[in-house]
Amino acid sequence: MQMEINENRHERSWTVMADAAVEDIRDQPAGRLADATVSSEERETGSEDWFVFGRIACFLGMLAVVAIGLNALITLGLSRVKTGQFGVSNRIMSGDVNAQIVIAGSSRALSDFDSRTIGLATNLSTFNIGRNGSQTDMQLAVLRAYLEHNRKPEIVIQTLDSFSFQATHEVYDPVQYVPYLHDEALYGALHQVNPEIWKSRYIPLYGYVVDDMNMSWLLGLEALFGRSPRED
Repeated sequence: MQMEINENRHERSWTVMADAAVEDIRDQPAGRLADATVSSEERETGSEDWFVFGRIACFLGMLAVVAIGLNALITLGLSRVKTGQFGVSNRIMSGDVNAQIVIAGSSRALSDFDSRTIGLATNLSTFNIGRNGSQTDMQLAVLRAYLEHNRKPEIVIQTLDSFSFQATHEVYDPVQYVPYLHDEALYGALHQVNPEIWKSRYIPLYGYVVDDMNMSWLLGLEALFGRSPRED
């Protein structure tokens, strides 16, 4: 009998507590309940915004990684080309030329001076670093880059044209310098002509996409598989 009385008392006490809780909820101002609902919605909206932002950031990060990797592959490939202007630049930068006679200048030096003929006539090793479409300032930059990586030659043959002492206003075929922008001699001369060259140095693929009218980046990809264009 006593147990039944105690159980009834417990049931009445729980009923009273539940009724009191309901009354407390009813007594709360409607504005407070609305504020609680708005805060909950704001939290949900905020979490959704962060989720979208996170996905966009991950996507952009993946694009950046792909661009950096592809830029590195193209540069690596172009540094393996053995022929043409890239072949000459690669030999200069690798420091394995060390010629006794160096021919420098514009396309006139490149086409009118045969290093093999001069080498046979003088019995001295000869190397031609002439550049198509270059003025004296860029010719000097190439020569300085050569001297940074190779021994000083005994003789330098410098060709001069009627336009030789004009400053370069636009770099001819700028992509030919992109793989070697780490060289300060080249980069400094190019920066004086085109201050925007920093984009090709620091922004992945910029130099190969914007400045490469001849799609030379394809040569880089082919050179990764050991293919080089035929020598002219």
